[in-house]
Amino acid sequence: MSDPNMSRFQLRLERIEQSQAMMAAIEDSLGRPSRLGRSFRAFLRSVAIAFLAMILLKVAILLQIGSGAYEARLASLRTGKSIDEIGAYVLGLDPLTRGVAGWISDTVDGRA
Repeated sequence: MSDPNMSRFQLRLERIEQSQAMMAAIEDSLGRPSRLGRSFRAFLRSVAIAFLAMILLKVAILLQIGSGAYEARLASLRTGKSIDEIGAYVLGLDPLTRGVAGWISDTVDGRA
């Protein structure tokens, strides 16, 4: 006497294996990139997310303390040690950061 739960489990496993085999066949026929291509895309996606997070962090700080105070803090970082200078370069106000901060500020001011 076999366990009906185990039989259903085995059937589900077989269906999963069949669907994976079908997906592999479809990917092969479409000429999809290899796993190396997928890992490179994943790497690029991670870099893009980190870049976006850094921009949003700078925008949040800029909106919180204001442009004058932000520039003053960057100036003090530029006079520090080498790691401070690197931080000043990374946290510097670029056109994208200014544009996003301006857009958010205009949007918030327009709703208030």
